[in-house]
Amino acid sequence: LAVALAHLTYVGIERPLQRRVAARIGARAPQLRDLRPFAISLVAVACAALLIVRANGVPARYVAGVRDEVAVLRAADRALVDAAQQASVRCVPEAQTRQGSWCFRRDHAPPRIAILGDSHAEALYATLVTALPRDAGPLLVGRPGCAPTLLPTVAEADSPEARNRARCHRAVRLALDLIEREPTVHTVLLASRGAFQVTGTAFGHETGLPILPVRSDAARPDTARLVALWVEGMARTIARLQATGRRVILVVDHPELGFDPRSCVTGRPLGLRSVRTPCAIPRAALDARTAGYRAAIDELARRIPGLERYDTVEPLCDARWCRAYVDGALLYHDDDHLSRAGADRVFTPLARRLHGEMAQVASRH
Repeated sequence: LAVALAHLTYVGIERPLQRRVAARIGARAPQLRDLRPFAISLVAVACAALLIVRANGVPARYVAGVRDEVAVLRAADRALVDAAQQASVRCVPEAQTRQGSWCFRRDHAPPRIAILGDSHAEALYATLVTALPRDAGPLLVGRPGCAPTLLPTVAEADSPEARNRARCHRAVRLALDLIEREPTVHTVLLASRGAFQVTGTAFGHETGLPILPVRSDAARPDTARLVALWVEGMARTIARLQATGRRVILVVDHPELGFDPRSCVTGRPLGLRSVRTPCAIPRAALDARTAGYRAAIDELARRIPGLERYDTVEPLCDARWCRAYVDGALLYHDDDHLSRAGADRVFTPLARRLHGEMAQVASRH
């Protein structure tokens, strides 16, 4: 269709205009005024394009009563989660930011709550930074792709995997040092992609396979050792924080989708692919994926009696499905990271609980 239309515009518009301009100019050199018809046409197209962009597309292309897919996608953009960090103050040395470690705080006020984790902690921070009072914090520390596990010294080695482990080791120690230098921090939330860390496997479309746990490479990971290291590392992290008088809450990670949530939105009536329905993964797939992760958490709880947990599954799942599209909003911006709407749905109850507890403490004093 595009080739046919291009040929028609060439024959019916472009060639006649070229002949007309050539006849008008003749042998003389072209002047700027000769370009006015083209300039007017380009300006008209640019103005029309600007109006269409401002309107999120041509509204008439949607069937009456159908959601505005472009608006749905924009509301699920990662930038809405990143905005919380962009509006925050960096609190880590410049040398460390170049290594990928992060430390963000709302402003220079002493924080009372800290979040330690990987990229899954960003959505939690985005919710708490707006839901909690200014004097509560929070403080976000950690490094993308690194579990908040404190393990014995990791030696440098000449392989990408070993170098990444060493970077994570340094990042977690730096994060704990930063928390300990903040005497006002009384509560630390640990948030990370736990199922990935204890299985060593990707999930769903990350490998182009169905929504099932899959191997990330040819060699099957030693899951027993991964679980043992995760439990040991988390126990060390929690013990160090508790030794300084901090309260620790383990945030049980939200479900991974294993598919691109944009597949739940068509974008146009004549799309060449069908919309994913339901926009969800089976609860059974989640339970199979997280069985080892849940067992690791139970083992951690046996080692640390009274371990506090905040489970993120209930706001997203029922007995049959774990949904990525609820009440007109996408809850994820990619296959495993929550959108701002998803983060607010999952973490607003936690923010209210923390706020209420701080208010009770303040009233007693």
